[in-house]
Amino acid sequence: MTPDMQARGQKPVPTNNVYTLIIGLTLLVVLATTVFVVYTCHMQYGKIFFDLF
Repeated sequence: MTPDMQARGQKPVPTNNVYTLIIGLTLLVVLATTVFVVYTCHMQYGKIFFDLF
C-alpha cells in the first residue's frame, strides 16, 4: 500500500490561515470605517446621505 492510498479518506488540513485572517481583518476595518463615516455625517449634518441636487 502506498502512502497516497492511505491518505485518501482524510480531510486536508490547512497549513496556514494567515490569508483568511487578513481578509477577515480587512472586512472588519471596512465595516468599522463605514459605521464611523455614517455616524459622523449624521452628527454633523443631521442626515446620513447628502442631497446632491
